[in-house]
Amino acid sequence: MIETNPLFPPRLAAAWQQVRSAIPSVRETFDRRGFRLLQWDSKSSTKPFELSLEHEARLEPATPNSLSRLMDALAFSEERTLGELLLPGDKQFGALVVKSYNRDPGPQSIDLYYDWTDPLRPSLIEQQVTVRERIRTSKFMTWSSDESDARPLNLELPFADLGGGLTARLEFNWIDDLNSSVEDSLQPDSPSRIFNPFYHVWQHLGLVAGELSPLIEHTTTRKKFGVSEPNGKQVFAINIDFVAARKISKNQTASAVDVDISGVHPIDEMEWARLHAFATRLSFAFELKPNLRTKASKDQFLFNG
Repeated sequence: MIETNPLFPPRLAAAWQQVRSAIPSVRETFDRRGFRLLQWDSKSSTKPFELSLEHEARLEPATPNSLSRLMDALAFSEERTLGELLLPGDKQFGALVVKSYNRDPGPQSIDLYYDWTDPLRPSLIEQQVTVRERIRTSKFMTWSSDESDARPLNLELPFADLGGGLTARLEFNWIDDLNSSVEDSLQPDSPSRIFNPFYHVWQHLGLVAGELSPLIEHTTTRKKFGVSEPNGKQVFAINIDFVAARKISKNQTASAVDVDISGVHPIDEMEWARLHAFATRLSFAFELKPNLRTKASKDQFLFNG
């Protein structure tokens, strides 16, 4: 049985243990970002299924001016220490160095977010449950597929708010055809159902599955920065996502900016304290506020606002 702690809230730990106990030959590891993983092999794809436990600060600019100040400070801090411009005189983080990641022009990803087709059912998006199909990706994104009949799929459980914009979440990632994957999760006699992320999410949340339809098209252009020690060892990653969202049924559009900060080493109490302190100081210096919605639910909020 997995030990729960403040960094692994009980409802997330219960879902993790459900998958870990149910799937034969599941293996536990870490990804290149330091996030904790469960992996199991897929018969339909060369890439395994994954369930990841991810910790990050989810923030957003409080004002347009705070975004421009942050972007300017990051740009002028390239290959310089944080103590010079980004966090002047900071004793804990001042010696760290900023670098930007080169990206080709244009969006890094285009995603479809799904919800129940039946409008009378309680919305998955409003419950902070994310069903995502990636229809365009780039070499910089973690999940991509060259398979003609399958796409990267993502299924995210409601995240846990750990305070100050910091969150913990569980998300499944795998390669498949979305409709086939949903159908397989509903077949009681299917031998592959136990490997299916949809099946585990319906079970964990006590949901009776139904037909899904794409509700939102979500386009992300990402500016990515690394924060490293003077010896080059990376400590944090800062992703600034410029989002263009479109509500498919009404062709309604909205835009937003997200600022997500994560560590790059496995999370323990020491790493968490460091991430919390860094996110707090960056938030104070550049007027960033907690962004406690999923990508899809924030899109919905913007459409309704």
